[in-house]
Amino acid sequence: MSALQITCLARHQAAADTLATAELLLKLWPAMSREIGGSASFDAVRRLARCCRARCTRKSTTPRR
Repeated sequence: MSALQITCLARHQAAADTLATAELLLKLWPAMSREIGGSASFDAVRRLARCCRARCTRKSTTPRR
Protein backbone atom coordinates (compact mmCIF):
# COMPACT_ATOMS: atom_id res chain seq x y z
CA MET A 1 0.00 0.00 0.00
CA SER A 2 3.01 2.24 0.26
CA ALA A 3 3.01 2.51 -3.54
CA LEU A 4 -0.28 4.41 -3.19
CA GLN A 5 0.95 6.46 -0.21
CA ILE A 6 -1.38 4.70 2.22
CA THR A 7 -0.19 3.97 5.71
CA CYS A 8 -1.85 1.74 8.23
CA LEU A 9 -1.23 3.22 11.65
CA ALA A 10 -1.65 -0.02 13.59
CA ARG A 11 -1.72 -3.26 11.61
CA HIS A 12 -4.24 -5.91 12.64
CA GLN A 13 -6.37 -3.49 14.61
CA ALA A 14 -9.87 -3.24 13.20
CA ALA A 15 -10.21 0.55 13.07
CA ALA A 16 -6.79 1.15 11.50
CA ASP A 17 -7.19 -1.68 8.98
CA THR A 18 -10.65 -0.40 8.04
CA LEU A 19 -9.36 3.12 7.49
CA ALA A 20 -6.50 1.87 5.30
CA THR A 21 -8.94 -0.26 3.29
CA ALA A 22 -11.26 2.71 2.79
CA GLU A 23 -8.34 4.89 1.64
CA LEU A 24 -7.32 2.17 -0.82
CA LEU A 25 -10.85 1.95 -2.21
CA LEU A 26 -11.00 5.74 -2.61
CA LYS A 27 -7.79 5.68 -4.64
CA LEU A 28 -8.81 2.71 -6.79
CA TRP A 29 -12.45 3.67 -7.41
CA PRO A 30 -11.79 6.18 -10.25
CA ALA A 31 -9.72 3.63 -12.21
CA MET A 32 -12.30 0.91 -11.61
CA SER A 33 -15.03 3.26 -12.75
CA ARG A 34 -13.14 3.96 -15.99
CA GLU A 35 -12.52 0.23 -16.53
CA ILE A 36 -16.19 -0.60 -16.04
CA GLY A 37 -17.28 2.35 -18.14
CA GLY A 38 -19.38 4.81 -16.23
CA SER A 39 -20.56 4.85 -12.69
CA ALA A 40 -19.32 1.82 -10.81
CA SER A 41 -21.55 -0.03 -8.41
CA PHE A 42 -20.14 -2.40 -5.83
CA ASP A 43 -21.60 -5.36 -7.76
CA ALA A 44 -19.92 -4.17 -10.98
CA VAL A 45 -16.60 -3.89 -9.16
CA ARG A 46 -17.05 -7.39 -7.75
CA ARG A 47 -17.71 -8.76 -11.26
CA LEU A 48 -14.60 -6.97 -12.56
CA ALA A 49 -12.51 -8.45 -9.74
CA ARG A 50 -13.85 -11.94 -10.45
CA CYS A 51 -13.04 -11.54 -14.14
CA CYS A 52 -9.51 -10.27 -13.44
CA ARG A 53 -8.89 -13.05 -10.94
CA ALA A 54 -9.99 -15.66 -13.48
CA ARG A 55 -7.76 -14.10 -16.14
CA CYS A 56 -4.75 -14.12 -13.79
CA THR A 57 -5.42 -17.73 -12.79
CA ARG A 58 -5.59 -18.84 -16.41
CA LYS A 59 -2.32 -17.06 -17.20
CA SER A 60 -0.49 -18.64 -14.27
CA THR A 61 -1.62 -22.17 -15.19
CA THR A 62 -0.79 -21.81 -18.89
CA PRO A 63 2.52 -23.57 -19.65
CA ARG A 64 5.25 -21.33 -20.96
CA ARG A 65 6.96 -22.15 -24.22
